Amino acid sequence: NKSKQNKLKYEEGITISSMAEVYQLDGDYGKALVFQNNALKIAKEIEDKYLEGFILKSLGNLHIDLGEYSKAADYLADALEIGTSTQDAQVIWESQAGLGSCYAKQGNLQEAITHYANAISLYDSVRQNLDIESLGNNFLEDKYEAYPSIVELLAENGKVQDAFAYANKYKAKALLDILFQGQNFLSELLSDTTRAQLNEITSDLETAHHELSIELAQDEGDKNRILSLDQQITDLELRKSVIIEGLKKQHSQYYHLTSHEILEVEDIQNRILAGGQALVQYVVGPEKTSIFVVTTDSLIYSQASMGRDSIHAILADLSPIFDFQAFAEGKARPQILNPQLLDFTIAPAHRLYENLVRPIEAWLQGTSELIIVPDDILFYLPFEMLVFDAAAAETQYDFENARFLLEKYDISYVSSIDLLDPDMQRMRSPSKGILALGNPDFGSDADAPERMQFLTSELPTAQGTIRGDRLANLPNSESEVKAIGKVLGGSKNDILIGKEATEENLKANAEEYSILHFATHFLINDGQPLYSKIVLTQDDKAKEDGYLQTYEVFNMNLNADLVVLSACNTGLGKIRRGEGVIGISRAFLYAGVPSMLASLWSVDDQSTSIIMKNFYEHLQAGSNKRQALRLAKIDYLNSSEGVKKDPFYWAPFVLIGDWSSVNLPSRSPVSLGMIIILALALLIVITVTLLTRSRMRLSH
Repeated sequence: NKSKQNKLKYEEGITISSMAEVYQLDGDYGKALVFQNNALKIAKEIEDKYLEGFILKSLGNLHIDLGEYSKAADYLADALEIGTSTQDAQVIWESQAGLGSCYAKQGNLQEAITHYANAISLYDSVRQNLDIESLGNNFLEDKYEAYPSIVELLAENGKVQDAFAYANKYKAKALLDILFQGQNFLSELLSDTTRAQLNEITSDLETAHHELSIELAQDEGDKNRILSLDQQITDLELRKSVIIEGLKKQHSQYYHLTSHEILEVEDIQNRILAGGQALVQYVVGPEKTSIFVVTTDSLIYSQASMGRDSIHAILADLSPIFDFQAFAEGKARPQILNPQLLDFTIAPAHRLYENLVRPIEAWLQGTSELIIVPDDILFYLPFEMLVFDAAAAETQYDFENARFLLEKYDISYVSSIDLLDPDMQRMRSPSKGILALGNPDFGSDADAPERMQFLTSELPTAQGTIRGDRLANLPNSESEVKAIGKVLGGSKNDILIGKEATEENLKANAEEYSILHFATHFLINDGQPLYSKIVLTQDDKAKEDGYLQTYEVFNMNLNADLVVLSACNTGLGKIRRGEGVIGISRAFLYAGVPSMLASLWSVDDQSTSIIMKNFYEHLQAGSNKRQALRLAKIDYLNSSEGVKKDPFYWAPFVLIGDWSSVNLPSRSPVSLGMIIILALALLIVITVTLLTRSRMRLSH
């Protein structure tokens, strides 16, 4: 009976504490205090240390909001003591992070740094054991804040190298874990039995993901079925994780040799950067943004006096496409397909430049290439469109007379600089050049009305077809891939159009190619990023459904140097702080592709076709990927007038990852006849030269 009463009391305490947190969020701190203290009395009455630690931690956070830092520190210290005795990771984490905040507010910086460091150490140990993204989310999603805080404190106290180490660790660790999982580091050591188990799990996962994708696409999907499939996926991932963890222990020495330590500043300078290149890394905090600049011979720290909310506000002023407040609250991403409604304006683009780039340009003298490591909402911003000079612009929309950052730098992006470490690049052996799929046959809506459920918007378009607005034909994407084929030439390229641009053809041949190019629709799913999809030919009789979904890409093994996603919103996905965007670009990284050209919003069919053709022409001429993209955009701007210079048309495509050149097949294979002609011409030149010299000697 006592046990039953205690259980009821425990549930009552949890309920009261939860109500207190609601009042706290609403700013009613008086009621929040009353409710938390009542909950604490219940916890002490039933002698439940877990509940007591949880409520003490909540009281500490409440007094932080009240600005009563000494009282908050007392509560948090008590919570930490209890959390340590009960080994409650949640209470320990929040108590350590809360104490860090208290001491920072009180000016006790060393104590603040110590507690933040302790919180981060726990965070890392937990994250390391949570290989499965779906399992790690709930615990890790709200715990990133200690990183920006400790980065600021260390840098402001002159410990710039230590601050950068935390910033780099913040970005790198989970991505490196994912990369090594994708490379299947233990594959050569697997027994037949273990390999069969993993193959079975992979097959079952793909089936479950496919079924869940279908359910989620329904207007009224079966909620019980969705929950059941979600649990099935989690169980399969757990089984896979247990097998991999066992292999790590069984082959610990081999795993240690193949694991990767996060790079130090000197490693970045010596192994990644070259002259004229700079790494620019951002860490967005609540009130300030830390900026690091690494060149071959220096590490510089700067700070923008604008935090997360300020950046959000300026981005929303820049264009409605960046107004992610509703999206952050769980609503659908705004899919604005009419360029006129995007309403890009010059002043916010200039303000962002003034805050995020101009303070560091003194250290970028002689720099022509930037590797940007964004953070938070900055992952959605193409820095190329920032305006560094607006003096000649006559109106807020006069982009024809604005000066873009594109004019100054070749720019590429990466979620973590460690992903560019040469030691991380696996050997790739493609035997062919480019596999390009364009304007797939989407069928008719009359034949397959259920496909309309994949529409991302019904807004009208004003400037032609927008890739991603509806499953309409994309004639310019067909012209695009045909033009690319002519630019690259050679017999080792394949251009698949219409009914040939199938998922089956892609999966059967993708491993052979150096470049994969998709010129089609892309349908993004923010809530379930694993089910965002590249749309290929629709054929109800085919084995595949015609949607290359993100979870399917995770299961591919590719040899490509570059994937070009010439469609809408392909660089987007859910942002996970410290790890960047969780989307199809992450999936291709996992599948072994070191670089992607992706888009950050809905793209115009015609301008995209032009830019892509320009891009391949510059690749063919010998430019690296980053240079080729910049030159392609500049070519487009130089050949465009008026509204067509609006960033909507040219700015969305960004290069993510490795920027090096791509080994392409020669444009026109030299025939035997051409070789004979060249040899005869060379023989004539040599003969004429010898005769001329002979006459000169005789004349003397």
